[in-house]
Amino acid sequence: MKRMHKLGMCLGILMLVLPPALVFSQNTFNYRSDHYSVTTRIDQEFTEDTAVFMEAFFDLYTSYLHFDPELLDYKLKVRIFGSKAEYDKFLQDVIGETRSSFVFLHYPDPKKSELIAYHLDDQEAFNKKLIHHGFSQYIKSFVQNPPLWLHKGFSVYFEDSTYDAEKQKAVFHPNHTWVPSLRQKLRQDSSLSNPEVFIPVSSLLFLDQETAAQKLEAFYSQVWGMVHFFIHSEKKSYNRLIWDAISALEPEATLQQNEKRVVNMAFEWVNKDTLVTDFVYYMQEELKTFPDLIQMGIDAYAKEEYEKAETAFTQAQSLRSDHYVPDYYLGLIAYNRGEFSMAEYYYLASVEKDGNSDLLYYALGVNALADKRLDDSSFYLEKAVENRGPYSEKATDLIDEVKERAEQPAM
Repeated sequence: MKRMHKLGMCLGILMLVLPPALVFSQNTFNYRSDHYSVTTRIDQEFTEDTAVFMEAFFDLYTSYLHFDPELLDYKLKVRIFGSKAEYDKFLQDVIGETRSSFVFLHYPDPKKSELIAYHLDDQEAFNKKLIHHGFSQYIKSFVQNPPLWLHKGFSVYFEDSTYDAEKQKAVFHPNHTWVPSLRQKLRQDSSLSNPEVFIPVSSLLFLDQETAAQKLEAFYSQVWGMVHFFIHSEKKSYNRLIWDAISALEPEATLQQNEKRVVNMAFEWVNKDTLVTDFVYYMQEELKTFPDLIQMGIDAYAKEEYEKAETAFTQAQSLRSDHYVPDYYLGLIAYNRGEFSMAEYYYLASVEKDGNSDLLYYALGVNALADKRLDDSSFYLEKAVENRGPYSEKATDLIDEVKERAEQPAM
């Protein structure tokens, strides 16, 4: 018994002194790609898929920031636990605390740095977190101390992008999550100078993590807004500003040195008042979000301005290709033009995008009736009745009309 007790004590002590990587190594899976070494507690297929996912976003980040991948002489480490509980335990052992989201553990020796994550059943939420924190890993692998506004601004700029598994490519989508919050603040203070509403721009360019955490909503809306504005503004001088800021970064410089370099090389020549005026106008007037475009399209459609409506809904479709509303209205526009085949195409596309409703089947029935396809009209209208909604009663009445027409002798 004494011997067994001593053996148990030795094993306990061994677990305490073992490096976290060795403790994690039990029942783990690893895959090394061109730029990543991914280790997980899930399975081998998930591990390999994650590495391919990370490579796709590595390419997307590089297409914007233009860092030279050849400068990396090591693999970027990604470690994914099977549960939040395992993740918490690991972080407690390593840094003495846990986090509510994924974390990039950044060490002076970048080869030891790691992106630490945990598995989520919600694939979309998992991807978004991996994109956000994956960018932190990416930029800090090339520049040890980037300015916080640039680092976090790009992290949220990319996080609504998606992954095309078939093509193994990252697909950029603009992240408009912060637009409502930013616009609401701009209505309170269009000068961006009220510290109760905004972090003053002069402070934002030299902000530390602790100060940002005290005004997190203002911080994220502002840094996302800055990056998005500089990239998408029609004024080339602002496009150049963001690339000048990135070019100013030195890989081994301190945070303070890089902040000063960015201000001196990118912002020094900018008229601050003009910058604020242009930024506010862009966010309030020029930037069109998905809801903005839908409302513009509906307003134009109501006025029978079909070309204007079509442009708005087509642009909305480019922002949210998965949403059924743009296709529905494009179908209505085609119907009003007498283009019945095109109208049916859009209505069916809308049905496929989770728009399976009595309204859409009623629209399909009306369209087929106008095109004198009575059997198709009956089929669609019966589907509308089956879906039991506000248009079911109208569909029932129209079915009777279709039957009457079908019974009439051909002329």
